[in-house]
Amino acid sequence: MLQMGLFQFKVTRSALIIIVSLYTVTFLNDVFNVKLLDWILGSSGNYLYLSATYFLHFLIYVTLLSLFAHNRYIKYILAIFLLIATISGYFIDTYSVIIDEQMLFNTLETNINEAGDLMSLALGGYILVYFLIPLYLINKCSVIQTTWQSSLKSQIKLLIAGFLLIIITLYSLSPYFISFFREQKEITSYVNPLKTIGAIRDLIAHHSLFDNPEHQRIALDAKLSNTQKKPVLNIFIVGETVRADHLSLNGYSKNTNPLLSQQEIVNFSNVSSCATLTRLSLPCMFGIDERDSFDVDDAKFKDNVLDILQRAGVFVLWKDNNSSSKDVATRVNYESYLKPQRCNPECRDIELLNGLEEQIASNKGKNMLFLLHSMGSHGPAYYKRVPDEFKKFTPICETNQLESCSIDELRNSYDNTIVYADYFINSAIEFAKKYSDEYQTSVFYVSDHGESLGEDGLFLHGLPYTFAPKNQTHVPLIFWADDYSEFNYDNLKKKSHLEYSHDNIFHTLLGLFGVETEVYKKSLDLLSIN
Repeated sequence: MLQMGLFQFKVTRSALIIIVSLYTVTFLNDVFNVKLLDWILGSSGNYLYLSATYFLHFLIYVTLLSLFAHNRYIKYILAIFLLIATISGYFIDTYSVIIDEQMLFNTLETNINEAGDLMSLALGGYILVYFLIPLYLINKCSVIQTTWQSSLKSQIKLLIAGFLLIIITLYSLSPYFISFFREQKEITSYVNPLKTIGAIRDLIAHHSLFDNPEHQRIALDAKLSNTQKKPVLNIFIVGETVRADHLSLNGYSKNTNPLLSQQEIVNFSNVSSCATLTRLSLPCMFGIDERDSFDVDDAKFKDNVLDILQRAGVFVLWKDNNSSSKDVATRVNYESYLKPQRCNPECRDIELLNGLEEQIASNKGKNMLFLLHSMGSHGPAYYKRVPDEFKKFTPICETNQLESCSIDELRNSYDNTIVYADYFINSAIEFAKKYSDEYQTSVFYVSDHGESLGEDGLFLHGLPYTFAPKNQTHVPLIFWADDYSEFNYDNLKKKSHLEYSHDNIFHTLLGLFGVETEVYKKSLDLLSIN
């Protein structure tokens, strides 16, 4: 029942729930509705299936809200529901991202500068149109008050009606829905805000106030080999959001690697990341568990390769120009560059090399591992990642609203970040060369994950690995050494096109430093694969 008065609406609780549910399904689910329509029409379906899916989506929200939206708090519940739907709807519609537990956790770990890159006038306008105006109208509604017995009866009726209609809808078209839910998991991942609410529930369940499990120490037998001619000095650069197919080293049409192409490097051209999010990729990359068995919650309380190297006698230092080490470097030396007073407008990756000379002097004669976590190609504000002198490709996209830029502008902006990464990696190599008389020096570079640049309407990264496109999982991995006699350079070059992954990193670092331990697998060591 809906009654209109001067500047105010009188509405029953049930009618308000139905209106908000209908509004959410219609206006805040563009990506889901479009993908659903494309799939149904592309698979010779008909509008009956489309209507049934739309109706089912609507019924789910009616049932969900009728369960929680009591008379006294209904406006607050609806406001929270719409706020979640609006914010997640903006990022889904703008970047075609899928919001799950890992995406939310990654967002919570994002620093202020990175979060600022996601803010825009478009987001403000979206919130105004799709949240604040509806919220104003809801606030103008006067919910018709009844006794609590009558209110409870109405609530139960709506809940039962919604539940029964869901059952009837599913049953009447069961062959279609069985096929849809089994085969179209990607489409269902865009249901808004149901997917986001589920992700929030999972996040709370998995990261609540439970006691932390006991830390698991592994490779307690680890020790350095006594056969090394010189101590090892390795600079390991963790790239950010770099996709392998935009390196000219891998055949990309633009010359994004003018400096590295002049170095005697080994370019592993067919490497897969462990995940599409930094929060998952970093612990997996440095952990002993391979991608198929990796669990990020377990990894937090288990030794990784940095812990093992440090225990064996290697000096380990993690320097960060990104959000954090994602718990990888919690037990080794750590230094963050993310201090506003240090850099303006932001710290450049090249500055991670500052201070390494002093560290080498302080640890003279020791085996040393310096991990440099770069800002790399972090989006969506790619143009911010590059000093003006490295903006080689123009015109560029000078906004974080990627959908407003042309494909050429977007790719130019992204490719400029690769040019700068080329400069940074080359600088690390030139730095390491200065110590080649005293140390066995080497440089590793590997990115945490890739990036989508508008292909199939997708932007950024973070899609579940099962259906993530290759450009989010295909990453560069580059190795340079001052003396390849230890590694059989010709053989490495011949094998560099084979399939590898982040799973190789753990064992490669152990092998590089000559660490002897039962957990080391020579078959996964990139530098020892025959």
